[in-house]
Amino acid sequence: MAVLRGNITIGFFSIVLQYFGQLLNSVDQIFGIAIGTEKYHASLTRMKRIFDIAADKNGDKPISSVRAIDINNFNIKMFPESKKDSKMFYSQDLSCSFENPGLYVISGDNGIGKSTFVRTITRIYQPKLRGSVLINGLDVNKIDMDALRQKEMGFLFQDVPSPHITVREYLSDLERNGFLNDLKESRPFLNVYFSDVFNLADIYEKK
Repeated sequence: MAVLRGNITIGFFSIVLQYFGQLLNSVDQIFGIAIGTEKYHASLTRMKRIFDIAADKNGDKPISSVRAIDINNFNIKMFPESKKDSKMFYSQDLSCSFENPGLYVISGDNGIGKSTFVRTITRIYQPKLRGSVLINGLDVNKIDMDALRQKEMGFLFQDVPSPHITVREYLSDLERNGFLNDLKESRPFLNVYFSDVFNLADIYEKK
């Protein structure tokens, strides 16, 4: 309006607009630094809390094979440190049984807690529970789950074409898609891939 009224020239207006844009950009960068700093502090705090978590509890009773898994009045306490009654993860307690051999499907919407359920009953995730998880009639807390997972239990990514293929066959499919070949160019990936802990060459022929 000042230009149209002849109070300032278009050149003067363009200069003011240019510097005003730079000023806004600088303010945006300052806010970006502030937000980044807050994210840093939040991540650092959460990481410290993770390091303070007690080590996973593992039983000592060996199991050579899984015959059945029984879930009775199962639920997860979301805030176990609260003195009041903790809110539960699932809207209702779960009870079910899985027998081996057998094929079972756990279905539901995204985020409903399917993966959390499976990871909890296999003790990969160890939250505070209500109810019981029994494997072959034994409380899961008393079983050597580390040894059981090494020999009898495992997880695959979603959309695996068949649960009966070997590790070599599964990885060869990734190589054909180019995914694994790209990763093999990464030195950090190779250090993990062939490490003593994760050396996949030792389990290539396992299903």
